Order: sequence, then structure tokens, then C-alpha cells
Amino acid sequence: MDKIAHELQEKAIVIVWDWTSVQVPIDKISLFISKIRSAVVESLEKHHPRECAFLVYCDARFTPLAVTRELAKSSNVDIHHIELHESSWGICKKLHRFHVDYDPGVVVLISGASAAYGPVLTKLSRCGWRVQLFHPENTPRDYVDYGDHNWSIERLLDGGIGNISINVNFPHTVYFLVSELCNSNESFGFLSNVTEQYESNVIYFNEKTAEAVIELKAFDVERLVWL
Repeated sequence: MDKIAHELQEKAIVIVWDWTSVQVPIDKISLFISKIRSAVVESLEKHHPRECAFLVYCDARFTPLAVTRELAKSSNVDIHHIELHESSWGICKKLHRFHVDYDPGVVVLISGASAAYGPVLTKLSRCGWRVQLFHPENTPRDYVDYGDHNWSIERLLDGGIGNISINVNFPHTVYFLVSELCNSNESFGFLSNVTEQYESNVIYFNEKTAEAVIELKAFDVERLVWL
């Protein structure tokens, strides 16, 4: 009976996607997310899946708005801003947080290779987590070996990943990360005030993490600091 109960127990699933290192064509984003979820569930055999998080990390300053909008269309997918040079280390912190918050389950990492991931993936595996890696086809073997299950992105999409340029649209555009925003009404009020008075856009807003990224023309920067 104990064995049967163990086989039928729920398995917590946490999925983290580093958009910086694994980008897919906009028209395949929804399909890609669906295939990721299907592949993970199929690998669980008799366990009941319970998806606890599907997080996409990207630098909202440089990720095309069309991409973040398409990502947001998928159910229960949360987009988190992280600066390009901090993506791997920031994701490592989140993976460690999962280990603290949940009993061992399945951790899914969609990313290219990074030396930062080795220690945390090893720790998760030793503590009973099953590690599933989705990665570009040319990913080094020493990184792929950290996973209990591995899939190449090309295989999952039946073709190439495709290229999406990450760039700044205007050479004189700057970006502000606004964090520790107050309650929702005050946050929306502040952001609305900025966009109305200045030639700017709110290109990212996350109510859960209380942060936003504002895109602003450089000649308005001096005026903004007096808000």
C-alpha cells in the first residue's frame, strides 16, 4: 500500500526559462510552451503532476514587446525582468528558493549552458529533485549530463530555434528599473503620470514583484529625476 501511495503521489513541477539563451520564433512560443509541459508530464509516469511555477526570465529593456505579449498569452506563465549579465546567477537563486519552498519534485530548466548552473543542479539532484534540461542542440555534454532527462530545443520544435535580435530600438533611449512599488493603485498612478508627461513607455510591469521598467528618451532623463 505504501508503495502504491508513493507512486501515485503528487510531484511538484517548477519550470524556469532563460529567454536570453533560448529564444524561439514568436509564432512558435505558444506551441513551445505546450510541448514543454507535455514532455515534462509524460516523463512522470505514475506520479500526478502539479505545476507550481512557469517562470520566464528576460531583460525587459531589450526584449521586444511583441515577445513578452506572446509569452503572457499562455496560461500561468509569469515573466520576470532580469538584467542580461545576471540571468544565470539570478536563476540559480530562484532554483535554490524552490528547493527551500517545496518538497523534492521536478525542476525544469530551459537554457543554454552556464557554469553557474552546475552546483545548484547537482545539489537539487542529490536532494531528490529530478532535473530536466531543455537546451540548444550544440550544448556541451558536461552541462547536459546534469539532467536526468534532456531534450534539444530543435528536436522539440522539429526544426531550428530561429534568431530574434535583442537590441535597443533607439540609440538615445534609456531604461529605468523601478522597484519596491507601493500598492497597485499608487503604482498605476505613478506609472501613468510618467507616461503622460514624458515621451516614455512602461515596457514591463510585474505586480507580484512590485517592479517596472520604463523606457525613456535620453533628453527627458533630467526632467524625470525631479518627479
